[in-house]
Amino acid sequence: MRVDTAEIECFLTVAGELHFARAAERLGLTPSRVSQLVAGLERKLGTSLFDRTTRRVRLTREGQILADAIGPAYDSIRAALERTRRRSSLPPGTLVVGQQGLAAGDVTTAILTEFASMMPDWRIRVVELDFANQLESVRAGNVDVALARLPVHEDDIVVGPVVVREPRALAVPADHPLAGRAEVSIEEIGDEFVFDLPSSAPEYWRDFHVPRITPGGKPLKRRETVTNPVELLALIGAGRGVSPMVASMNDYYPRPDVRYVPITDMAPSEVAVIWLGERATPQTLAFASAAAVVAGHRRGHGAG
Repeated sequence: MRVDTAEIECFLTVAGELHFARAAERLGLTPSRVSQLVAGLERKLGTSLFDRTTRRVRLTREGQILADAIGPAYDSIRAALERTRRRSSLPPGTLVVGQQGLAAGDVTTAILTEFASMMPDWRIRVVELDFANQLESVRAGNVDVALARLPVHEDDIVVGPVVVREPRALAVPADHPLAGRAEVSIEEIGDEFVFDLPSSAPEYWRDFHVPRITPGGKPLKRRETVTNPVELLALIGAGRGVSPMVASMNDYYPRPDVRYVPITDMAPSEVAVIWLGERATPQTLAFASAAAVVAGHRRGHGAG
């Protein structure tokens, strides 16, 4: 029995959408072509994969078993093909570094300079990571190494040298009652709306950056999910809520409609080099070494 990849892709897309027309739109095919491909797979397997009526589509028991069995493997194959495609478009000898916005600030430039002195034949490409994807991008091979906001507690990911450690600050609208304060306690924002972070990020990471309750046990009210600093600050500037951030935001993302007030009772935020342990390369380790050199120089000069 020979099964075409088009049949597998159609089956999994319909299984995800439970709607032939929407699946066809995603695949760039006609609904009749999607039906033909699914029907062809069903003939080869000798079983129905979907129960179809004029009102709904649902997986049969056999269809659910098949989707559960081959879905993750197919996703892995597609991810591997996409990584290969992206890699083939890069010049040979390119290290891809990910970071969230300006997470490491001007330290990034110093690390890249130090790495260039260690690996002069290698190029660097820096890519933007959202709040949700710093770990997934490392795992998927979209980046070789990342400058990531801690905490990171994952068995497969190595946490290297910490390059930045800085105090927390509360971002508030410029006309907010707290905007003129010299400092603020996280306990004081119990009546404010804060913004949620993507559920795809680890829960421990989200709770560290935007706690769900104050130290006194008061739940914080949540607003919509945000994925990056630019989106978050735009909503704060519009008066939609407040958010704990880091003090350097005022240096790298100044806005006339946002103020940053130091927070007295939240742990500092740290940025470290991370990489996937099983894919460590000499270049990855050289980047971590460069980061350690830069971090050591900064500590020697009293920088955070």
